[in-house]
Amino acid sequence: GSVRSLCLILFDLNGMKRVNDTWGHLAGDRLLRDFASLLRETMPPTAKLYRYGGDEFAVFLPQTDRGVLERALQELEDRKEAYNATNATRLSFAAGHAFFKKGTDNTLSDVIKRADSRLYARKRAMKKLL
Repeated sequence: GSVRSLCLILFDLNGMKRVNDTWGHLAGDRLLRDFASLLRETMPPTAKLYRYGGDEFAVFLPQTDRGVLERALQELEDRKEAYNATNATRLSFAAGHAFFKKGTDNTLSDVIKRADSRLYARKRAMKKLL
């Protein structure tokens, strides 16, 4: 649709404990920094990026639509594959997104809950594949 509105994407890196245990905390920190860089390179310039929790990131996309969102996520996916082709520590993440719905969402926390439940559904699905 042409409705341009706020979108929230939550990211959660997979296997951080394994990276820290296997390669050490410096490797874990580097992976977090590298992921943050990939986010900055692939998300639209207007995006606001936040790290919260140990290995979770939140991205706010103001004035965005589904097409912009899908292109950014696809670009991120491609960069992740390229990263994994050249790095020993593998980058893996789950993402969940939600658009702010006028009329149904009273507060931002409604949007966060929806993005969060999508993120965890995605994580569960990925665990089954591993």
